[in-house]
Amino acid sequence: MSQRMCRNDPETLSKTCRRIARASRSRSGGRQRKHVLLSTSALYADPFIPLVAAAGDIELRLITDISLGHAHDHLINGPCYRETVCSQEGLKLGPRSSMNTIAAELIDWADVFVLGPIDAGMMGSLIVGLTTNLTLTVLRGWDANKPIIMTPNMSVMEWKSLITQRQLDVIKSLWPWVRVLPPMLTQFEEPGILVDLPWEGTDLLVDALKKNLGLTDSAASASKSAISEDHSDDSSEELSRPISVRRQKRRRLTLPPELVLMIFDFLDDWETSRALGIDNKIPVPLEWKPFLPESFLSPMPWPLEYTVLCGSFDKIKESLSAIEPLKPLPDLVSHLILKFSRTDILDYLVTSIPRKEYGPDAVDGASRAGFVNVLEWWRTSGLPLLYTERALEAASAQGHISVLEWWKNTHDTAPSYAPIELKPGKSVLLAAQSGCIESLAWWDASAVTYSHGECVARIASNHGHVHVLQMWYELKGASMIFDNQVLVGATKNGYVDVLEWWKRSGLRVEFKTCDIEEAIEDAVSGAEDRVRQWWEASGLNLGVGMNEWMKVKTL
Repeated sequence: MSQRMCRNDPETLSKTCRRIARASRSRSGGRQRKHVLLSTSALYADPFIPLVAAAGDIELRLITDISLGHAHDHLINGPCYRETVCSQEGLKLGPRSSMNTIAAELIDWADVFVLGPIDAGMMGSLIVGLTTNLTLTVLRGWDANKPIIMTPNMSVMEWKSLITQRQLDVIKSLWPWVRVLPPMLTQFEEPGILVDLPWEGTDLLVDALKKNLGLTDSAASASKSAISEDHSDDSSEELSRPISVRRQKRRRLTLPPELVLMIFDFLDDWETSRALGIDNKIPVPLEWKPFLPESFLSPMPWPLEYTVLCGSFDKIKESLSAIEPLKPLPDLVSHLILKFSRTDILDYLVTSIPRKEYGPDAVDGASRAGFVNVLEWWRTSGLPLLYTERALEAASAQGHISVLEWWKNTHDTAPSYAPIELKPGKSVLLAAQSGCIESLAWWDASAVTYSHGECVARIASNHGHVHVLQMWYELKGASMIFDNQVLVGATKNGYVDVLEWWKRSGLRVEFKTCDIEEAIEDAVSGAEDRVRQWWEASGLNLGVGMNEWMKVKTL
């Protein structure tokens, strides 16, 4: 979650506000910016935030009903607050006390309070002094020496109502610091929809702000120019902006909001709905649940996946730049880039994050795949040759003798000032496990020092590789190292042919009856009877006493 999104923690609010104020003064050459507090809904954020920001060089804070994503981050240079303050883990105050604290902070901070717009219910609550949300709490304690600019939003019938006129009279007579702008009206039309009527308050809102804040026309013009440039971004950023189903940029949508909701409900596409800010009843897909922001009050950044889905391009770039150099993009991020044709993100990844960072996986992978030409490229590239024991281990397991030869020759011919170390690791064990006698023969003849040779016979027996045992015996002869586990492993895994090879090898193989009986009991499915019959045919009597059971015998 963006640090600017909806921070209602009163304990840290003062520090945050002071930090933002210092930054604002720095950006404006030491001049104290005017403070504007805007209360609006997500439905009207698109038209109202740019209008208020166009008034001039101001610092803007926002009260809204839901998270707006990052679409207006370049205009909102202060914190954003939620209308309803809920109890959150970590808050030392309850919801009511927290709301009162935040309201007091905002009342002290703001020079002008803009209500854009408020409906009939909010106006009625204002008149009677209710404090059921943050906006009403701020209004209840507002300083009468500072102006309020209010835009009503009602149907034509509500606006003409005697109750509304009486409420407006009360505001005019008792609260002269409240400037009421022309209302944003809707009119009922068949088949059962409310249609927006043209609003004439755009210029009046900007003029009222400039007048009350004492801003010059030149400052406002510069601000409008900057906003115009900001809103001329590539159309791909529209996916990261909340949608207004009523009015955007003074243009009426041709589809009524009810129809828009029906369309998205029919599509049943949660990702597209969320990216466009359409609130519906589509359940959150299981793969998305781990990546949803934990809390809208949390100052923690959003997960990368959710930022790509709902965030502005600036926030996406910020999140992408924080990825570890060698960490691949998450699957959901790649999916979103393809689904929404986010070529802007691809361009950013290609042009803005050129990285020469790499890890040992490149050389290890080339060894595993047998690509000698790739290994040679890395050697002559001038880049550090990064690799681990897995390079030789994987080549040995796959039987890539050419790769093993390349590593040996490279090691032997490397200059003394830039030696290339051979890292055999467990190469002979992996060769024995995979049954690759060519690799074992190469290691034996290479004169390269390697370890774990004493375990080759046991690994080959455990995996049923008689040909490995035979080859290793031919190489080592009577000096071949092994222990009683060669029989235990072969018995447990049901390899009768391995047991037969050891019996006929002429080698002295020791075992205990208890170990063999336990191995038979633990044998893999279907192998117990087979190995039991072999041992009985080889003269092993499993029904002996304790002394005989623990006695060391030879095969």
